[in-house]
Amino acid sequence: MEKIKINEDELRDFTIEAKANGWASGKKAKKLADGGREFVFKKGLYLYRDVYYGDPNFLGTEIVWWKNNPVWGMGYYGMFHDASQEKDINQVLHEALNRIEDIINMLVPVRGPYEYASKEKEGYKYLNEPQGHFGKFAGDERVIKNENLPFHLWYHGGRI
Repeated sequence: MEKIKINEDELRDFTIEAKANGWASGKKAKKLADGGREFVFKKGLYLYRDVYYGDPNFLGTEIVWWKNNPVWGMGYYGMFHDASQEKDINQVLHEALNRIEDIINMLVPVRGPYEYASKEKEGYKYLNEPQGHFGKFAGDERVIKNENLPFHLWYHGGRI
């Protein structure tokens, strides 16, 4: 199957907006019959769907469709090394993933900024190390507290 021709800037902008309206928004995910959780965002000819399984460790997939064709996707796996910090870590992740002004100019704007020190949770730092570009990427995301690693996430994806 040949890659669908689409305005790449429009796809990128939609994906950033959709992700901000998904888990990062703080809204509750829809529970699925198979035990998964889902976020859906629609705008114009685009549809974004994020489905994940597990808690506190989790695995998920995000797909963007344009005119009912899958055109972009990302897979991810995250784990809490210290589940007692899950609530604080989730707050730090929400803060970082909502830094749209930092994210929008990144080559790989699919998670948070490269680095972010929490304003709300003292001692917590978010780190993101993406490689590649929006069309083909892989990355490593961590939340560190006072040099300890309580959370780690790996992600990869690109144009379909």
